[in-house]
Amino acid sequence: MKNLPLYQRIFEHYYEKIMNGQLKEGDKLHTDKEIMEIFYVSRITANAAVQMLVERGLVERFPGKGTFVTKNPKHKIIETETKVIGVILCDLDASFGLDLFKGIEKEAEERNIHILFRRSFENVDLENKAINSMVDLGVSGIIIQMTHGETYSEEILKLHLNGLPFVLIDRHMDKTRVPFVTTDNKGSTARMTSFLMENDYKNIAFISASTDQTSTLNCRHEGFKSVYKSSKNYALLNLKTPEIRERNKELIQADRDLIKEHLLKFPEIDCVFAAEFFVAMLVKDVVEEMGKNIPNDIGIVCFDSDNSEAETPFFTHIRQNQTEMGRLAVKKIESIFTEDNKYSYSSLLMGEIVIRSSVKLKEKEKNEKI
Repeated sequence: MKNLPLYQRIFEHYYEKIMNGQLKEGDKLHTDKEIMEIFYVSRITANAAVQMLVERGLVERFPGKGTFVTKNPKHKIIETETKVIGVILCDLDASFGLDLFKGIEKEAEERNIHILFRRSFENVDLENKAINSMVDLGVSGIIIQMTHGETYSEEILKLHLNGLPFVLIDRHMDKTRVPFVTTDNKGSTARMTSFLMENDYKNIAFISASTDQTSTLNCRHEGFKSVYKSSKNYALLNLKTPEIRERNKELIQADRDLIKEHLLKFPEIDCVFAAEFFVAMLVKDVVEEMGKNIPNDIGIVCFDSDNSEAETPFFTHIRQNQTEMGRLAVKKIESIFTEDNKYSYSSLLMGEIVIRSSVKLKEKEKNEKI
């Protein structure tokens, strides 16, 4: 919270007082001048904080009288016996998404909750359009997987502060209290990295799209670095291809070229840790094009795998517990409805290592899970 703008920190100070009952409906808020003196800020900053409260329907200004608490958030939920929640995922795919949705669907069915589903295709505009259409339809809450590269959503935060229940899934917003459910990406990556080192891999390259703008990728990279210590930095963190199904062919080829250039620059690399399944597929194509053998010349591991394959999945990978993630998201949003505070705002699920044929092992253990 300390990195938030001053006006937002002041807003959250009063927001919490209103929501927890310290400031009740009809109570008078501090004047702009008093806020300036209390927080040592300018009039512009004080006014901006109060205006945020006004926009969210929490206070109302009366010229000549002051600003008073209304505790009447602008978002109105349509009251029905059966809850309807919105579910927004980036996409549905055998490697990630299908099992997640199945978990949401199953848990919602058991709790008599109906689902309104949309896909964002990793597009922020489509995501916002889906959110707003669901709000207009009066959903009771929204479970959402934020788009790749989106670390902060003004739309989500605004509605969350207005009282609409949100649960983020797979990705989360740092420095906010928006509830989320995700894999313990840092811990799971650290376990996989230790597993590789235990099997005598020494020159491991972590390959990913930029980790700066996506909490999931950043946590995975941090987990990798927490275990793998080397005088050389083999990381490649500037791939452009987004993790969606409809991809630009030029971007794909550009990423292949980047990977090939990187492997040629560091021929000693003996294993690649791909941050995502699609990245692993790109690396596999490049390695085979270079005439190298997997796993004898170079190993590859990743997150997730295409479970729709008729044959046994090729990559040794971290399997995320997508079904449980989906079920827990529904349990958590219902807990918000009932205000029973049964679940903490953050929930992390450890992934499991599934051994396949893309790495060499000291002792062959086919189809093992860790």
